[in-house]
Amino acid sequence: MKKERLKSLLNDKILELQKLPYEELCKFIDNPRCEEHGEGDNFYQIEIESFWDDGKRRTKNLRVMVTIDDGGITAFSPLAESFIVTPDGKLL
Repeated sequence: MKKERLKSLLNDKILELQKLPYEELCKFIDNPRCEEHGEGDNFYQIEIESFWDDGKRRTKNLRVMVTIDDGGITAFSPLAESFIVTPDGKLL
């Protein structure tokens, strides 16, 4: 799958996740979700995980990381994006 298409799918997933409440995004801590879509040449995999942005939960800000690959060579170096959300739902 072309890199431009993977970037577009990654951005779509980021926008989708940014609409979720903070509590819902917290569910990905220690429980990453892997989604597989398509088949053959149109296959791609998205992984979603979250963790405390400061590493110790002092600020309670959550970083949500999303990666995407097409199962080929990009699986070794997937495209990745992240965002930070505060407990009151603000995006940083």
